[in-house]
Amino acid sequence: MIIQQGKFYRTRDGRKIGPMMVDYGVAWPRGKTQPGTPEWMLDGTPNEDFMTGYDALVAEWVEDGTPKTWAEMTEKEQREIAFRAMSGEQVQLYAQGYGWGGWDDKTPFCEIPFPIRIKPKRERVTLYGRNGSDGWAFDYCSGKCHHRITFDVIDGQPDIDTIRMEVLA
Repeated sequence: MIIQQGKFYRTRDGRKIGPMMVDYGVAWPRGKTQPGTPEWMLDGTPNEDFMTGYDALVAEWVEDGTPKTWAEMTEKEQREIAFRAMSGEQVQLYAQGYGWGGWDDKTPFCEIPFPIRIKPKRERVTLYGRNGSDGWAFDYCSGKCHHRITFDVIDGQPDIDTIRMEVLA
């Protein structure tokens, strides 16, 4: 993927960034007058020390499936968000120009003019394995494991951009 001027992109953790400006071999969100913090390389990797892998731009933004405001939701969708929030899941609000932020746990959803969503559940999966006489085994290693595979799971779906495979000493 090559970052293009004027397009929006999705970060690894689901935020919408853009529209992008491109110059000097880097990209940054429009509204800034020059490259600077934050900025990305043209392949989407963060170009700042304080940015993490979750800040990486992984795909062009697709409007389908964009979270809705409370007023745009059906009664069923509103009940589901409210139930999940009362069950302890974190609710996020999207404010254009500021990205996803937390809900204050007080303001009634019907008074919030921003798109609302449940914060994606993120987990890290680590598999240890070995290659023995019976082939590859990643569920059980008797003795020393020789390999490790790690990746993130977002809402139960593997994030293939986070897969890392290592040979252990």
